[in-house]
Amino acid sequence: MNSESASTDGQQLPTYNQYKALKQPLKESAAAFVAAAPGSFDALYGGNNELQKRWLRDLGSALHVLCFKLRDPELIIELAEVNLLLTKALDELLLNEPASGPIIEALHKRAECEPSWPTLVRPGDEKFTQVKLAKLGVGNKALGRATSKRSPSHATARNRLARRLYMQIKYCAQAIANRPPRAVRLHLVITALALKLDIPESQHKPLLKILRSIKPLSKETLKLWNRALTNFVILIDPTLEQFPELEKVRSAKNWKYGKIERASFRSELNKFFGPALKNLLS
Repeated sequence: MNSESASTDGQQLPTYNQYKALKQPLKESAAAFVAAAPGSFDALYGGNNELQKRWLRDLGSALHVLCFKLRDPELIIELAEVNLLLTKALDELLLNEPASGPIIEALHKRAECEPSWPTLVRPGDEKFTQVKLAKLGVGNKALGRATSKRSPSHATARNRLARRLYMQIKYCAQAIANRPPRAVRLHLVITALALKLDIPESQHKPLLKILRSIKPLSKETLKLWNRALTNFVILIDPTLEQFPELEKVRSAKNWKYGKIERASFRSELNKFFGPALKNLLS
């Protein structure tokens, strides 16, 4: 997508600049979006698998930007329509494809790592939902899966914040993985936009260092993730004013964030996030 505006059928396409991020909301139809790139329509519908995957990844990045802190009811309805379209399509595959086929196997591999899964629900017909969830094995290998009545609740402020930051860092790391340097810089800009962050270019390098340091969360990587969450918070909100959940840390006795107090400050954040990260594993 170039940096100049284009129009298709009277619709204004989004203006985009990779260094200044998105300049107007991506509210245009998929048809206009596809038509913006000459020949892409025929390639997409003609079965060009690599192009299809690339468009889906780019669409996912755009949707991530739109979905963060939604407030516009009209935009929410548009996203609900997209959600219905995708959920219906996946449910049709789930209900009609053989359980041992490659499609269900691929979906099962993805779903078993998630604690929840989008699917159509029919009020009064619980079996309709349960059969699909069982076929996918939803949550079998998910972090934070409730395995007993005494499992830690993800409803507490500490656990909610830790999980939200964990998912944001994980998503951002996946977005830049295996991309060339120029594409990495672009996706850092998109990431900052998606998180509603005003991160200057001078801070992109430390952000990239955080994203490239992480490994899958496990007992062996708890310290690494604790450090990543702490560094991420310090980078995006050094005064701790964005997160009400961190009020106790911010209002601690003699709290300051200067060169002398920095180590103590990190220690307090580590103490805050440590138990929550352990809860994600339980």
